[in-house]
Amino acid sequence: MSNSTEHNTLPVLPLPGDVLLPGMVVTISLESDEAKAAALAAEASDQTLLLVPRIGSSYAKVGVVGRIESTGQLPGGTQALVVRAVTRAHVGAGVIGTGSGLWVEAAPVEQGEESVTDEARRLGKCANIYHRSQELAWDGKDVLGELLADHGGVHVPAAQRQ
Repeated sequence: MSNSTEHNTLPVLPLPGDVLLPGMVVTISLESDEAKAAALAAEASDQTLLLVPRIGSSYAKVGVVGRIESTGQLPGGTQALVVRAVTRAHVGAGVIGTGSGLWVEAAPVEQGEESVTDEARRLGKCANIYHRSQELAWDGKDVLGELLADHGGVHVPAAQRQ
């Protein structure tokens, strides 16, 4: 989305309750058919998609335009994308796009039109904390394994066992 009056037709990648803000870089696992279809459509065009929070059975009115930075597999084998959130956009009407999946018109949110609310900032911080905790949890598994190996495992005296 090169200028403020441009409208794009983009594939929609639904986010289950997550809120992304411009500048965030996230790893998204492609578990649903909708997510896989959106990723395939974006990869076949210009690596751009619209990331929109799903609220119940509908979508939020505003999402972010994201650019796929890289693709790969998570440790369990699930396909994943690394996406950089670029700019906020209004979710417009559904349109016919290439391939399967939901395509919509995306119109950029004008500067000052809808300022980022305190709630959006709070949710963005919560998302960053959550993603960082996931990274640390994986690191913690390695550290725990090393500690157990270095100290001969866990020993609980018989008198303390239940």
